[in-house]
Order: sequence, then C-alpha cells, then structure tokens
Amino acid sequence: MAVAISGICGAVLAVALYYMGLWAANRGLCLGLQEKNGVPYSAAALVTGIVTGLGWGVICGMERLYGDWSALIGTMFLICGLAVCNVTDIERHIIPNAVLKVLLLLWIAVVGVTVICDIESGMALLFGGLAGGLAGGAVFMLCYLLSKKQLGAGDVKLVFVMGVYLTGQRIMGAVFYGVLFCCIYSIVQL
Repeated sequence: MAVAISGICGAVLAVALYYMGLWAANRGLCLGLQEKNGVPYSAAALVTGIVTGLGWGVICGMERLYGDWSALIGTMFLICGLAVCNVTDIERHIIPNAVLKVLLLLWIAVVGVTVICDIESGMALLFGGLAGGLAGGAVFMLCYLLSKKQLGAGDVKLVFVMGVYLTGQRIMGAVFYGVLFCCIYSIVQL
C-alpha cells in the first residue's frame, strides 16, 4: 500500500514539475506554444505529461532500487527536464540551453548536499557523474563531427547532462537503448 501511495504522489509531483518547467520554458524562451488557461498544451505536451507521470509512478514504486534519496531526487529532476526538452524539440526543433543549465545547477545542488551529508557517497556521485557526462558527451560529439553537423549541438549537450545524472555506469546503456528505439522507429516509418 505504501508503495502505491508513494508512486501516486511521486507521479503527481513529477507531472506538476514538468508542467511548471514547460510553462517557464514557454514564457522565458518565447517558444510560442499554445496555452489554455496559462498552461501550454499540444498533443506532444499532453502525451509527454502522461508518460512522465506513469514513468515516475513506476520509478517511485521501485524506490528500493535506489540506494539513497539523492539519486531519486536527481532522477526526478532529470525526467522532468527531459520531458520539457522533448516537447520543445518536437514543437520547435530546439533543445533550450536554459533548461540544460537549470538541470546542471540542480545536479550540482544535489551533489553538493550529498557531499555535505556523506562525503564518500557524494564524491562517488560527483566522479561518476563527471565520467558519465564526459563519456556520453564525447560519443555524441564524435557523431556530431562525423555526421557533418547533421546531429544537433543541442543533442550533444543534452547527452552530456544525461551523463552527469546517469553516471558512467548507466549512460552507455541509455544511449544504446535510445539508438535501438530510433532504429525500430525508422524501420516502422520505412
């Protein structure tokens, strides 16, 4: 019962953070997304909100997979930020630098608090995050250069930010599964 309650509360919080981030990005970056009662709406925004809520509900239900709360909080920030980037990329074909900067600042805050509370796990989080960011960023930078800039620079920065959150242990798996889903989608489109 407690797992279900935490999953529902987490899902509501994640969707609220997502829509606050989308509203801030729409207003601050002048994205021009249509609004209804002050809330940006489109098919992409609605579907992304539903997927964000459902995904976060599952993650909260599996909270025992996370060793500490700093990883859980960091994951929530990452998922909400990626949801905002998803909608802006679909609607305007950009990944806003401001959203990526906010995500980096939130990661620094989470790592800083973790270092203060438990220096050993904080330093592990710091170095693991930097390794993940450099590994993911380097792979996508290579793709960016080899594709003659067909891959956007925003994608390179996004994968760097994902890497600092996911650490070196998880970023390559995320990149692999992302490419796999892209291949499946491309085959369906053909």
